[in-house]
Amino acid sequence: MRRCNPLLLAIFTAFLLGSAHSQYWFQYGVRAGGLSAYNNGTSLQIQTISPQNISSGSLAFWVGEDLSDGSFLQEGYVIENQSGRYPSVCTISGCSGYEYLTAGQPEWFYEYFPGNYSGSQFLGRVGPLDSAGPNGTINTYSIYYSGSAWRFLLNGAQIGSVQLRASSSGSNFPVAFGELANASNADTYVHPVIMANLSYYAGSLLIPARRGYAYIGYGVGSLTNLKNPYGVSLADSQVNLFRVGSGLAQPRNGTQLWSIGYYIHVESEYGNISRDTGYLAYSRVEISAPAAEYLNDTARVLFTGWRGTGVGSYSGSANKTSVVLGSNITEAAEWQLQYLANISSAHNDASGSGWHNAGSEFSYSINSTVAYENSTVRYVFSGWSNGQASSKHTAYVNGPMSIAATWQRQYFLNVSSDYGNATRSGWHTEGTSVTLGVSPAEINISNNERFAFYSWSTGSNSSTTSITVDSPERVRALFREQYVTHLLPVDSSGMPLSGAVLYIDGAPSQQSIFLFENKTYTFTGSYYKGTFMPMNVPVSVSQAGSMYVRLPVYNVTVLTTDIFGIPVNASGTLAFENGTEMKISSGSSGSIRLQDVPLGVAKGSLGYFLLSMPVNTYGGAAATAIFISPFDLLVFAVVIAASVLIHELANRHHRKRAIPYNAHLARAYKGKDS
Repeated sequence: MRRCNPLLLAIFTAFLLGSAHSQYWFQYGVRAGGLSAYNNGTSLQIQTISPQNISSGSLAFWVGEDLSDGSFLQEGYVIENQSGRYPSVCTISGCSGYEYLTAGQPEWFYEYFPGNYSGSQFLGRVGPLDSAGPNGTINTYSIYYSGSAWRFLLNGAQIGSVQLRASSSGSNFPVAFGELANASNADTYVHPVIMANLSYYAGSLLIPARRGYAYIGYGVGSLTNLKNPYGVSLADSQVNLFRVGSGLAQPRNGTQLWSIGYYIHVESEYGNISRDTGYLAYSRVEISAPAAEYLNDTARVLFTGWRGTGVGSYSGSANKTSVVLGSNITEAAEWQLQYLANISSAHNDASGSGWHNAGSEFSYSINSTVAYENSTVRYVFSGWSNGQASSKHTAYVNGPMSIAATWQRQYFLNVSSDYGNATRSGWHTEGTSVTLGVSPAEINISNNERFAFYSWSTGSNSSTTSITVDSPERVRALFREQYVTHLLPVDSSGMPLSGAVLYIDGAPSQQSIFLFENKTYTFTGSYYKGTFMPMNVPVSVSQAGSMYVRLPVYNVTVLTTDIFGIPVNASGTLAFENGTEMKISSGSSGSIRLQDVPLGVAKGSLGYFLLSMPVNTYGGAAATAIFISPFDLLVFAVVIAASVLIHELANRHHRKRAIPYNAHLARAYKGKDS
């Protein structure tokens, strides 16, 4: 550089009272070369690194160049080593406005020197506190001649301008420097800062510098007895991307850092085609991408096009093409993520299978909801495995999916009848229960004769029956002839019974009933006087008529006598099979007669005189209760008295015959004692 940095000199001179005037302007960076002379401006991307701990002087990173009339322009950001109020806008006429700047924090600035200017006044502008952005910010600083003025741009927005006599750089080249200015020593550690895309304007076209050369040195007027410890090197060996600061290489001045004209950067998330490569300026470079990249069996990406930036770049859908490098170019491959949808069906054809764009919706359907295996077996669409019921539906693609049509097997049920109308013929789902019916169930021939439902061919005897559908089936309702039969209940002696109810095959029956011809029925019981009486009497009919049914109902007789068979009038209580009880007396005849007793059951006890006797009858058998009457006691007394008298007479007779013997014994004992 031909110039020192008057900005920093002016700031320190005006605001750092009492400090010694420093004499070092350490500069380190890149000078452009090649075709960049005679330009209409320059531009550079500079990374903001903060805070920087500055022990002496102030730190700046900038882009600038000399003009054809000897003027000088520069723009970038500055970091002061002390906090304070600093002038913000200065011209040859003086400064106006102030900004409070904090030590170690970055602010943008621009500075200019007219070709005939010999003063030391800072000319330019300083941005507000932290205007260069937080740590890591990348800003584009540009100086551009337009409309008779040089304009200073920050990220494309104008921050100032100045009118100078020159409209181009003449034979001068742009420079991109880091600079520690007004320093009293070289002890400050400068954290490396990335600079990129050093470019120049040719009219309105911005062209990257095709060559870059190292510069490690001092500003004009700087002391040089301290070695400049700062360096410059390419960042990651990339073209027109470099770092400046401490700890970097210090190539010999004029060392070419890059000479390749332009750089192509290919970006791609898929396909393994990303690369960074340098080529000669205006060379033709082919770029290509696969039409599709499979991530796995159910996910893929389709190439949809290139999105290019830079002079000569390509934007379009061709996956194989070429670009002409009129500048640094970035080509970004764009992809469409797709997922595989598997739409399947065991019957008929399902549509919708295939690859679908992530985030899109697609339709899937079944071409027919019924599939026939034969005339009696078919399958009916019942929905999709994802719970959707409609045969045509849409799905949102957020991942691979497998959707299967679900089906229900159906069988044809052929229901017919000899008479009347049978119901529920048709298709029915496997495993369901179907209720069959026939109507009417009886077809009258005359008052005494008719055809009636007899059974289903499945064996069920109910005109309304249910079957489980597990195969195709023919079911027929069968009819047979019936005759009216008048049932006449009689007791065990053949006498008619009024109010008796007969049970046929376990069910109560009317006394006039239609019975199937030649079918064997069983009278299983009867109900009479509150008592159910089991029976087991098989019967059948062959014509209309009457039928006498003998029930286990009996006339019951209970006799009450004394031990000589003489009737006595006993009384008591009898209980019957239906749970009822009756108080009863046998009267002078000694006889109790009960009509039509169910099962002939009468249980209880009867009492007479001093005795009570049990009574228990069954099946019509007569029962006799024998008591002791007063007459019986009188007879017993006479008999006993006679017996006693006879016994006493017998004893007396025996004693008279035994006295002589006894007297002899007495005399014998008496003589012995004397």
